[in-house]
Amino acid sequence: MDIDFHGGPYDGLRLSETEVRRCTCPLTVRTARGVRLFSLLPRPEDWEDVFAGEIGPAESGLYPYELILTPGRGCGAEFRDAAENGAFARAMADGWSE
Repeated sequence: MDIDFHGGPYDGLRLSETEVRRCTCPLTVRTARGVRLFSLLPRPEDWEDVFAGEIGPAESGLYPYELILTPGRGCGAEFRDAAENGAFARAMADGWSE
């Protein structure tokens, strides 16, 4: 199952579930309106080193993408840029992370 990334510096990136777990830092944010799931990706200039396993994703600056359900399209979910529209900042201000 491949998951697509939309918007931001990783627009068009497609990763397997295993690659998402290995190359990103997952973050769960609980808010009064529910649970939101984010993946934090390294700076684009560090991507090749992270993908090759030479450094971990947390060793770089992190860029947020939010997991959005997309029933009937693709694998049923995709990651969308959560920085440019302020979604990540709002989630962090309204909730707490795990």
